[in-house]
Formats: sequence, C-alpha cells, structure tokens
Amino acid sequence: MGVGTILALAGIAPVVEGPPPAMLSIRAADLEAHVRFLASDELQGRALGHPGNDVAALYLASVLERLGLETEDGYFQWFEVSTSSLGKASSLTQGTSVRYPVGEDFYPLHTSASATVTAGLVFAGYGITAPELSYDDYAGLDVRGEIVVAFQHEAQEYDDRSRFAGRAETVHARVEAKIDAARARGALGLILLPDSLSHPDEPPALDWASYWPEQPSALEERYFSTAGLDPGFVSAAVSGALAEKLLQEPLEPKQVAIQKALGDASEGEPVSRPASFAVDGPPITLAVDLSRVTLRARNVVGYLKGSHRAEEIVVLGAHFDHEGIDADGRVYNGADDNASGTAGVLEVAEAFTQLAAGGRRPRRTVVFALWNGEERGLLGSRRYAKTPLPKEARLVANLNLDMIGRNEDVSDPSSSGFHGLERTTAAENANVIHMIGYSFSPHLAARVDDENRRIGLTIKKERDRPELGFLRTSDHCPFLEREVPAIFLYTGEHPDVHTPSDDVERIDFAKMERVARLAFLAVWSLANEP
Repeated sequence: MGVGTILALAGIAPVVEGPPPAMLSIRAADLEAHVRFLASDELQGRALGHPGNDVAALYLASVLERLGLETEDGYFQWFEVSTSSLGKASSLTQGTSVRYPVGEDFYPLHTSASATVTAGLVFAGYGITAPELSYDDYAGLDVRGEIVVAFQHEAQEYDDRSRFAGRAETVHARVEAKIDAARARGALGLILLPDSLSHPDEPPALDWASYWPEQPSALEERYFSTAGLDPGFVSAAVSGALAEKLLQEPLEPKQVAIQKALGDASEGEPVSRPASFAVDGPPITLAVDLSRVTLRARNVVGYLKGSHRAEEIVVLGAHFDHEGIDADGRVYNGADDNASGTAGVLEVAEAFTQLAAGGRRPRRTVVFALWNGEERGLLGSRRYAKTPLPKEARLVANLNLDMIGRNEDVSDPSSSGFHGLERTTAAENANVIHMIGYSFSPHLAARVDDENRRIGLTIKKERDRPELGFLRTSDHCPFLEREVPAIFLYTGEHPDVHTPSDDVERIDFAKMERVARLAFLAVWSLANEP
C-alpha cells in the first residue's frame, strides 16, 4: 500500500509532488532556437517532396540522436507517397456519343488508376458501410463489374441527429474509405457527386483548374499514400448538373431520403439500405489519363523505453512539414504551423532524457514523433498509427501539438478558414489554449486539466463539434480513428495561418514555454499512472 493511500485512508491529504526539475529545462530560448531554424527562409517552407523538408528531417533526427533516444533501424520511418499529373485523354462518355472532357463537369481524382473502364452505374448513397451503426449503403446491391456513384462526405454530417455526428472523426467520409468499400465489392470505379445538403456552400461546378493546375507550386501539389492503390480502379468527381444527367433524375430527393432514413435510425430503427439502386441507362466509359511520380517520405521517430510497461506506448507528436513556396516565390515559413509544435516535442524529449539520465524512467514507453505530410492529408501520422514503433508495442495514448505559439485572433469570423468561430482578439487569448478530442478521450482531458494546475493556462473545450472540423484537421485524428485516446492542444486560429506572414517574429515564446511544459507534465503523468 502506497504512502498516498495510507494518508488518504487516515483522512490526511497527501502532499502533492512538485513538478520534476527537468521540466525547467524547457525554456523559451531553446524553443526559439528550434523554431528559428525550422522556419528560416533557407528551409523554403519544408514542403513534402522538397529539399527543405529533407533538411528539416535530418535536423530533427540529429536532435533525437544527440538526446540518446532509442530507435528501430534509425530515426526515420519511411513511407511512399505519390503525386499525379493530368494527361490529355481523360473523359467521361455516356452511352456511345455524349462525351464530357475534363472541365467544369468532370475530372479524375489524383488517386485514380490510369485506365479506361466501361460499365453500368449503381447509385450507392454515400458509399458507406458502417456495421457498428447498422448502416450499409451496399446492402442488397451487386456492384461487381459496375461503376459506383456516391455522394461525397456523410449524410447529415453536421446534424446532431445523424448516426455519424457523434463519431470522433468522420472516418467513413474519407475518399479513401469510399474507394476501399467499392473496390472490396468488385466495383471497377467510383464517381463522386457533390453533397449539396451537408455542404450547401460548395459551388455547383467543379474548380478543375485549381484541382489540376498546369504547373503546380509546392502549395498546390497533392501527395497521397501509395498504400492500397489499385492499378485498375478508376475514380472521378462530377458536377451536380452532370450527376443528374447520369442518374436521370434530381439529386436532392435522394439525399433527403437517405437523411430521413438516418433520422429514423437515430430513433431506434436500424437502416440497412438507404436509397441505393442500379441506374437504368446506357453504360458509362470512364477514361482516366494520369502519370504518377512516387517518392519516399519520412517521419522522424525516437523513443524512451519504459521501466515497467514498455510494451505500452504514449506518443507525443507534431508535424514538421508546411506549405513550401507559392507560384510567386513567396516562402510559407510555418513558424506557428508547425515549427512551434515540433520545437515543443524536441524540448519535452530533452526533459525526459534528463530524467532518465538521473535514474527516473517513465513506466510506459514514450515515443517522440515528428510527422511528415500533415499538410497533404495527415500522411505521416496515418502511416505511424497503422504501423507504430517500437514494433509489437500497443498504442495507449497520443498527445498532439500543432500551432502552440500564438494567441487566437478571429477579428473577422467571416474570413476563410475560421470555421464559423466566434469573434475574438489576440489580447483576449493571451493565456488561452484550446483542447480538441476531449469528448472522445475524457481520461486524457482530465489528466491535462490536472497537470495544468501547475501551469495556469486557460484551457478551452468547445471545438469537438463536427461542424467546426477540428476533429479531423491534425495528427490526433488517425489515432482517434483507431480508437486510441488522443488529445490535440493548440493556441488557436489567426489570420497568418497558411500565409507567408506566419513568421518567427509573431511567436510568443514565453507562452510556448508554458504549453510545452504542460505537455511534458501530461505525458509524464500518462506514462506513469497505474
């Protein structure tokens, strides 16, 4: 029986142990040094696939090596990514004569195979199979040898009545999930339709020139994981007008039927076949002409092995990539997004190694991970969550640091990227940090709250609502998708996000120090609790 338990049984409050002295090694000056290097013009915005990204990875690995963290086969976790360029022969033909070239009504998806298929159409709602929700758009459908037509996103995605609205992440809405579901049932291709009910602000025509720029800058390059790509499965997006021609009837009644079915299901009636059917019409020829370039990308990973439960791992992570250089030659340095979080991970790692050098190892293994490809779809964190290091270990928690160096400034809530947030100023948020994932990881959230009593930040929990989108916009998301408890800490939105003005001079390093120290205390607590 521990001393704390004996004191509690005796009615005596135990003395709260103070923070480990190693926490004091996390200093604003050291954080600033990391951020100044990572966000320097010389690294050219650290875009995936560009030299500055490689330099950043080498720098981070050198820091982890200097700290003496352990690795498996070096500090890099490699994974393949691809990017595509559009050829001239892509088209969609209805029957034998009505042909639609690439443009406002049709374009291939970047992950499509470069191939041509001719087949009938089968409408499959949102293209989702979710047995845990008693929902299956494919129930009773035979799509073998056919092209599946499905809406983007999820039914009632931002509606509290939805069967999906309470999910930690709209995992079923991901294009990759829809492709996997169609392909697993023998379909030859997938055509995605605009979701005008859940996303009424989306334009009716396709912005194909933005999706397929002739000479993309680093900001416009679309990288994706090569895992699971099928050389024969084609995929494309079409406009609402073309969708109605393909289905030979209006789209909105179909969405209403699906949403009504989900509404009924939320009241207790399971739904297995919402509004899916085979299209009675001429076959479609979907021709996709793409060329693909594949390259190797890398996460940077090191760990401190636990003393008692080494097979259980707590991951502290942040992404180190950013947007690169635009077509006008402007560098997007990403000081806050996310040199700040990356620096936080490095300094917490140093504090842990100081404790270990003094004989105090955490009970669980703690992984310090710097993700790559976050800006291109959480590519690195998805790779790690699927194949964690060290091998054979079990993920038990993730703490994600992304943009921890500013004060939230939403002086114009109508501006792009503010997700409908309320008006607020930087002065009002000088001590504020936001927590994401608290609804789905209450134990982790409570741990962070407990440790924050030693730091004194104001933690706001108000952004787990699906319509705000924060649950799926950073590297905690792949962990939540796999039902691993995960919390995302960040200091909030500001007008400089994803602009060339996200520079070092705008960072509040004293605040960064407080956030990084909170991360240290939270991870130490999670790694040592019974």
